[in-house]
Amino acid sequence: MKKVMGLLMGMAMLATVQAVWADDMAKTAGISTPAASSTPVMKHKVKKAKKKAAVKKMEKAVWVCPMGDYSGPKTADGKCPKCGMDLVEKK
Repeated sequence: MKKVMGLLMGMAMLATVQAVWADDMAKTAGISTPAASSTPVMKHKVKKAKKKAAVKKMEKAVWVCPMGDYSGPKTADGKCPKCGMDLVEKK
């Protein structure tokens, strides 16, 4: 009877080790379970939404040249296209 119980306990332990090993291998390979992937996806969506809000704010902002040569959206380099001075945000 002890041999049978020992064999059953060994098989149960082996099954547990295999399940943990398979889970670790899946994580290493980049495969995640649905429960584990729900949190990072939500964090990613929140970060993406904040980035979009920042871009919209930047698009709405009006940038002006201190010399009065330019008024409009911020240029790629942040300089006035006419005189080359740094643009400042109009408040």
